[in-house]
Amino acid sequence: MPNEGGQGGNTKFIHMMKTRVQKWLPVITGLMFSMHALAYDFESGGIYYNYKEFSDSEVYVTHNGTPYSGNSYSGHVKIPKTVTYNSKMYRVPK
Repeated sequence: MPNEGGQGGNTKFIHMMKTRVQKWLPVITGLMFSMHALAYDFESGGIYYNYKEFSDSEVYVTHNGTPYSGNSYSGHVKIPKTVTYNSKMYRVPK
């Protein structure tokens, strides 16, 4: 008599789930890292900044979150010419 729904069924189910997890885990991990890449580097005075590429003394203003989250500045926002973070001063070019 064949084994119906016994250990054989559980083994197949576990193997199927393991295969799905192995398939989707890298995709989910990649999405999580890409979301982080869209975030800001630091915040100061309610303004969010990213480090400027190829510069160790300049930053630029960015937003809080992803471009699709709707987090943007409103009203009158005064952007300083310099900002200090972790005891280091950065220029904020226009």
